[in-house]
Amino acid sequence: MMGRPLLDEAKALAAARTGIPRERILISATHAHSAPASMGCLGTDADPRYVPLLRDKLVEAIAAAQANLEPAQAGWAKTDADAFNATRQWIRRPDRLAEDPFGNQTLRANMHAARNLDDVTGEAGPEDPDLTLISIQARDGRPLAVLGNFSMHYFGDKDISAETARSIQSKVSVSETRRPSTGSCMPIAIRLLPCHSVFSHVRACRDKAAPGASGLSGTRRGNCRTPAL
Repeated sequence: MMGRPLLDEAKALAAARTGIPRERILISATHAHSAPASMGCLGTDADPRYVPLLRDKLVEAIAAAQANLEPAQAGWAKTDADAFNATRQWIRRPDRLAEDPFGNQTLRANMHAARNLDDVTGEAGPEDPDLTLISIQARDGRPLAVLGNFSMHYFGDKDISAETARSIQSKVSVSETRRPSTGSCMPIAIRLLPCHSVFSHVRACRDKAAPGASGLSGTRRGNCRTPAL
């Protein structure tokens, strides 16, 4: 995550370098579990060595995009990717509330609470199964960039991984993704929103809890455990 002071500074520097008005610059980001901190959040302080590096790289990215401007066309698509996500936020029973950060038993909606089905009454809300993609292409059909959006909290087995974006890039040949002028690769960005989980355990737990329904209706259906992030 990136804070307002960092983004405002990056926009000001990018505007001075490129001439693009700062109010016309939009910077979007998803969260990561392996990057240094760029702002104080969740018990961490901003890394003083990382913040200026990130700021300068943001400016470089905007300047590089401007340098590679060319006539382009855009297209978009949406598909149902329900098989790859499941709601991980569950509603706890009134007599099984969890402890909040202040030590009070107030938490009603909780991540991975369905590891023990006796503790919950059902999912906190519906899933968002849509995977949406925006494709930017040159007039001759060469791909220039792909932006995806999916409600899935990424989980992998390595400290640093870009498997989702890499999987999409593998569908496009290397010759298509490299710019003839610079040799640089086509940027591919996939926004993974943390409101869902990719764990198959979560889906199995939900289906075991109430096949064909979203709530438990107070009926015990057995225990189902899922690993916590």
